[in-house]
Amino acid sequence: MVQMVVSNMQFFLKHKAQSVKDSVVRMERVQFIVILHTEMGNADVVSNFLDEVAYPEVAGTVAGADTIIVITRSEEDAEHFIERIENMIF
Repeated sequence: MVQMVVSNMQFFLKHKAQSVKDSVVRMERVQFIVILHTEMGNADVVSNFLDEVAYPEVAGTVAGADTIIVITRSEEDAEHFIERIENMIF
């Protein structure tokens, strides 16, 4: 049973990661805040993924229709987060 739950979670995260790759169109950093711009209507999906994976550098996210504000714990964490997303997208 535990193996099935883990397998389902891995499938879920892989599917959501593909949504991030398909949805994010640009990023910018303002000190310790990262702003992700997505295709219209996809910000909530990407934000949900970020909340599910719970990156330690992310304190929280706020999503609109095509923009996500990602609040990180420091400027260094913001840079690390951007690198994570760039590696996922490219």
